[in-house]
Amino acid sequence: MEYTEQLIAREKINMIAVEDIRGTNYNDILYITEVQNYDVDMLKTVLERMEIEDGNERGRIILDGDKRQIDTPYAEGSNCGITVCLKYFKVLDTLGM
Repeated sequence: MEYTEQLIAREKINMIAVEDIRGTNYNDILYITEVQNYDVDMLKTVLERMEIEDGNERGRIILDGDKRQIDTPYAEGSNCGITVCLKYFKVLDTLGM
């Protein structure tokens, strides 16, 4: 954990709560954990935060989650953000599973 704390102190990484992501755009790498507990609307909010310039995204998003470990009832079934993402993004070569 010491290395992570050094990166935070040098402002190489920034940790924020998903509740604070609205109104902010990112052009870096976003690493988002526990995505299986995001509903579709919450995940859409996160995905819309990436900056786009001349039709190209300027950053990358890493979504980390396991749909077998859903802890919240509002993120189940067709409202589960990670399930919807896998459905729409599985055709991309950049998707890793």
